[in-house]
Amino acid sequence: MQNWNGLSSRKRSSHESLARNQTEYHTRTRGVFSESLGVARHAYNWALARWKEYRVQGKWAKMNDLKTEYNRIKGEQFPWCYEVTKCAPEQAFANLGQAFDNYWRMKKEGTLPKLKHPRKDGEEGGFPHFKSKKRDRLSFYLANDKFSVDGHTIRIPKLGAVNMTEALRFQGKIMSAVISSRAGWWFVSISVEVKHEVPTHSGGPVGIDLGLKTLATLSDGIVFENQKHYRRGLGRIKGLSKGLSRKGEGSQNWGKTTKKLAKAHYRVSCQRQDSLHKMTTHVARTHALIGLEDLNAKGMLANHSLAKPSVMPVSLRSSVSSSIRLSSMADMCNWSVSGIPQAKPVMRAVGLSKT
Repeated sequence: MQNWNGLSSRKRSSHESLARNQTEYHTRTRGVFSESLGVARHAYNWALARWKEYRVQGKWAKMNDLKTEYNRIKGEQFPWCYEVTKCAPEQAFANLGQAFDNYWRMKKEGTLPKLKHPRKDGEEGGFPHFKSKKRDRLSFYLANDKFSVDGHTIRIPKLGAVNMTEALRFQGKIMSAVISSRAGWWFVSISVEVKHEVPTHSGGPVGIDLGLKTLATLSDGIVFENQKHYRRGLGRIKGLSKGLSRKGEGSQNWGKTTKKLAKAHYRVSCQRQDSLHKMTTHVARTHALIGLEDLNAKGMLANHSLAKPSVMPVSLRSSVSSSIRLSSMADMCNWSVSGIPQAKPVMRAVGLSKT
């Protein structure tokens, strides 16, 4: 006997069971990943707080000593750490050590970032800060002997097999993996050791003029349009923002709308990054010497009409846009290797570009 949707009772029961199992699987996966992020964040914040305590006492704490102390007390004070892989808290100490190395290096070079407002903890710019569950992009690390990849499947400690949307495209020795979350999606970044082949070509020099109406104009006449991704997605962003303001903070509907709004913003971010990546790839593969205009981005951002995201391209909006453009082009060109295009800044333009 058939029911209203054309499925027999037995088939419908099997479909419901499969959907229920999939829901439980995804819920468990998100739970383990979230716990791992929390353990990594807790270990990082604990180590930073402990380092400051030693500083008050006039002592210098090493990361290895802090790690040993944490491993000694976590069984009694933090037993929930054993519910996730041990790589999550261990790598947090290495990350904090790297953060301190960056801070001391910038302080020695005199390149510490300037703060518009003093920090609440009284530290200067560039000093490591406590990680927040809401504001920071959290992640946790996996050593190469703690996971395995087989096609579209990755096996995670304390969890098991997890399906990936695409298979690993590189062949080589797997070094490590980092799992992170953004806009409700989970991402895994797998480091693979591969042989680097240096490409060569005989392209000529080219100059790049960054504009407002257009993303960039090359000296050979090629124009990259400013696709205004933010303007196209502004309607949905406004609607979700208005709906979010009418929800009770902390409610289930508020949480659902927050995720939808985060995905809308992330979609615009991906579209911008895709446009910039395609432009830099084309330029790097067709020219041997690249001249970039060193714009006064902060001066352009002072004009609120020009600084609107729908008007100004993504490569100009950031206050560190020059370093972003140079780093993107340099990464694409690998300018430290002979035979590869070189990206160099040219003199700063006196006036703003009209286009």
